[in-house]
Amino acid sequence: MTSFTTDCPSCAKKFKTLYSLKKHVRQRHEDIDEDSLIPCFKDQDGKELQPAHASSLRTDKAGYLTWLAGITERVNSTFHPRLPGRWVKIDSHQVPKQYFECFITKLGVQVNAVRRVCHRGQPCYQSATLKVSYKLFRLEPLVSALEEQPLVSLQRQLLFEGNEICSNQGDLSAEDEIARAKARVHTPAGKKKRPSSKSLLQVGLGEGRATREVEIIWWPNVYTVTEHGQMIIRMYIQKCDF
Repeated sequence: MTSFTTDCPSCAKKFKTLYSLKKHVRQRHEDIDEDSLIPCFKDQDGKELQPAHASSLRTDKAGYLTWLAGITERVNSTFHPRLPGRWVKIDSHQVPKQYFECFITKLGVQVNAVRRVCHRGQPCYQSATLKVSYKLFRLEPLVSALEEQPLVSLQRQLLFEGNEICSNQGDLSAEDEIARAKARVHTPAGKKKRPSSKSLLQVGLGEGRATREVEIIWWPNVYTVTEHGQMIIRMYIQKCDF
């Protein structure tokens, strides 16, 4: 495995991720605005990575929007209470590069890390190929990018009665959830059903090593003949039973 590195603009120290570079700037170079950093990832020979360029879709707009709707529906399906709360991956094996360029432009996110690694799984085996990682620590850009299509809305959280989605979807605080759980214990049989669980797409900085980002992983060269790549959306779905 070969990791690409990017330099600190002030002290020229090398970093393997944009996240670690920003942390270094916050601690050592308070005069630099971390949001203004533009990483330039290079390999061991000094060759610069050419990231996906900003793109607007001029052709096959309908196909792109249908693809977004499919991705959104797959994200929403991970909220089902029969599935455990955990890190989940939405894996798209054959994504036109034009679709990805448009999607990553809408997200407005920079490259976080680049590696040259072995790709053993589906769809293709490659002994050494590029793996490009982007990370989001806010949910709003993902919602905006996926909801460009009008067919499916991205769920942020859902309340369930058993395995069915509750008709009344209200925002519940931790205190509300505890109160509902206590009330449910004393509810006589035959009374109106109450929510039994909640699923939440959790996005943020997290605490310590328990990160809660949305990661977009792009394999641009997994195919050698067609203009396609593999895209993975990795995110954390939290589940809470009342």
